[in-house]
Parts: sequence; structure tokens; C-alpha cells
Amino acid sequence: MRLWGIRRLLVGKRLPGIRDRLPRLFSEPTSQRSTRQRRFVRLFLLRVGRLLKDGGMTGLLATNTIAQGDSREVGLDQLAAQGFCIPRAVSSAKWPGEASLEVSHVWLRRGAWAGAYVLNEQAVAGITPFLTVPGAIDGNPYRLAANVDKSFIGSVLSGIGFVLTSEEAQFLIACNPRNKNCLFPYLNGEDLNSRWDQSPSRWVIHLRDWPLNREADGFWNKADAKQRKAGRQSGNVPADYPDPVAVDYPELLAIVRDRVKPHRDQVNRKVYREKWWQFAEICQNLYSTITGMGRVLVRAQVSRTHAPMFAQVGQVFSMMCIVFPLDKHSDFANLQSNLHEIWVNEYSSSLKKDQRYTPSDCFETFGPVNFPVMAGVGSVRLGR
Repeated sequence: MRLWGIRRLLVGKRLPGIRDRLPRLFSEPTSQRSTRQRRFVRLFLLRVGRLLKDGGMTGLLATNTIAQGDSREVGLDQLAAQGFCIPRAVSSAKWPGEASLEVSHVWLRRGAWAGAYVLNEQAVAGITPFLTVPGAIDGNPYRLAANVDKSFIGSVLSGIGFVLTSEEAQFLIACNPRNKNCLFPYLNGEDLNSRWDQSPSRWVIHLRDWPLNREADGFWNKADAKQRKAGRQSGNVPADYPDPVAVDYPELLAIVRDRVKPHRDQVNRKVYREKWWQFAEICQNLYSTITGMGRVLVRAQVSRTHAPMFAQVGQVFSMMCIVFPLDKHSDFANLQSNLHEIWVNEYSSSLKKDQRYTPSDCFETFGPVNFPVMAGVGSVRLGR
């Protein structure tokens, strides 16, 4: 038996040299849809599997995400499909050292296993790639077309300098009322988990996807579609460009230039460096979908509790918020139901002991329950 250890930190951005060399070391073809993190897990596990002969066994020590979400799909699921089984496992345990980690212990066998299965020190009938006892139905759930564009992850800033205190935001509005067009309450996961009223504690500068300035040569009204697209992408448009640009808000742009640009100059992704005045990921599809709505459902991406709530539109949602463009009490009943909570507990990943809600795994695969009565009764009881 061989013992292998996986450290999730190797997958992240801290050690890109090691990460980028892994495909060459293992010479393993990868799926185009896999991220580098998922490719690392896949390469490692499949490499371990290739080293085993029929009837051979190995032990793995990994963070508990090995049995969750995409990491499971590209790792343990594929090994199970190749005929591997899991005779013994510990689904999640605290790392005994100083690091604050939850780890899994997994014993793998190439081929069938005729002995006893042991999960979390208890005898069981078998062990799935989820590191759970087999149920009546096996496999991964499919994503439902009916749930497309009904759940979103919020905006990715890549630069804390966009964020302001409430006092700073109100001062900027008082100095120039036009600044209100680009200043928004900023709701994040900590607000949802910690504040009694779950209201935004800070504000954020949001210059949309606007160009930076109007210093380009030529004329906008004479440019063709291709030239206009190139101008917007470069951030530099002609002087007759009719829509807003970032320099129209000099006080806000000065803050972003001072607090955000030094950070963006150091990031690896070219588009983030070049468009330093914009959010890294604006999530335009989210905000265009909720335009015209009065409220939406939202929950913290990482939380110890499953607790969606209604939130007003007209604010920026951080990447640590999961936003559902749903506004009915029956939608709330559906998301808050025991059925959905059980589903989330089964298919979400985790961060330490906290639940990490991933829309693609937790919501898009969930068949909504029809609450015809709740649509009327809930409105009265909840004070609509």
C-alpha cells in the first residue's frame, strides 16, 4: 500500500510554477472545460490510479473538497467509473496540526472489494465518491434548463480600493451629487452572516463597463461597428462619444487610480491590468436580469446556515453573495424548504466546516417544488 498526500494549496495561485509543470510531469491529457485546479486534482488521482495494479490499494490524505463538486467529478467519480472502489474512508476530520483544515482519508482499491466497508469508523454497505453510504440512486444530478439564469455569483472586484465607508460615500455625494450615479451600497457575505439586519455595511465605486476617456483620434459618429467595439475594448474613444466614460467622474476615478491601479498592475491577467478602473468581473448578466425588479433573493456563498433573504436591487452584490432573480414568497419557500437544504447539504462544497453554496451544483440541479398555496398565503403572513 502506498500513502499519497494532496495539499490544496499547491493548486492555488501561490505556486504557479509547480502547478504549470504538472501536465508535463504526468503527461496526462486534460479536459478543456477543467480549470487548472481541477486538472491538478484529476492528474494527481489518475496518476495514482495508473500506478496501481489489479487488486492494488493506496491511501490518500486530502482536503475534504476531494469528495465535493468539481473536484469529485474529475477525480473520484472518474476512478469509480474505471472500476476502482473505496473500502474505507473518513469523510471529514480536523487536521491535527496547526493548519486550519478539514481533511479526508480515502483508501482506494483497483478492482472489486469483497471485505467490509468502513466509513467514519462505522461498518457500512459501501462508500460512494461523495464519501457517503450508497442510496437508492447513484450518480450526479443533471443541471435543469428551467433553472438557467436564475442564480448568479456577485461581482468580483479584484481591488479592495473600490470599497468605501458609508461616510466616504456620503462625503463624495455631498461634494458632487453626480457621483451618486456611480456609488452603490455593497452587500457581501459578512454582512449577510453578521449584521442583524443583513444590510450593506460599506459602499463601492462602480464605473460599469465604461471606457476610460475620450482621447482617441477620429469621430465616433463616423466609426463602423468594428471600430466602435475596438474603442470600447481599449477604453479610449473619440471626443464625440455620447455615453458616459470614467473621466466624467474625476473624484471617483482619482480614488480608483490611487487605491486600485497599483494592485491591478501586479496581477497576471492582462485584461485586469488594462481595465483597472472596472471590476474584474462585472457580472453584467446578473444586473441586466434584475433590472426592473424591486427585490431579489440572496444568500451568503459561505455560511454555517442556509438562510436566503430578500434584498433590494440597486446595490452591488459581492462575489461572496449568491443572487437569485426571484421575488415571490413561494420562491422563498422553495429555497428555504427542508428539501432544498438537504439537497444543498448533499451537493455543496465546504470551507473548513462552513457550507459553500455553488449555484451550478446546488441550485441548477434542484427541481423546484410547486407551492401554489404559498403564493397567496405567504403574501399575507409575511406582510407583502
